[in-house]
Amino acid sequence: MKAKLTRGQQWVYELLNSASIEITAQDIFVQLQAQGRSLGLATVYRAIKVLQLRGLVQARSLTS
Repeated sequence: MKAKLTRGQQWVYELLNSASIEITAQDIFVQLQAQGRSLGLATVYRAIKVLQLRGLVQARSLTS
């Protein structure tokens, strides 16, 4: 049985699940801050990685 998601991972997952367009980790960070949810940008990136490893989301890296 897989471990439950942390609170931060759940927040990121819910935000991604409700998004109608692709959004960046920075967008997620800003939206969470606007909702009053305290989560650092590095934690957002880690949450995305965990969600990706569990097959819950797809992520892509964009080059500058």
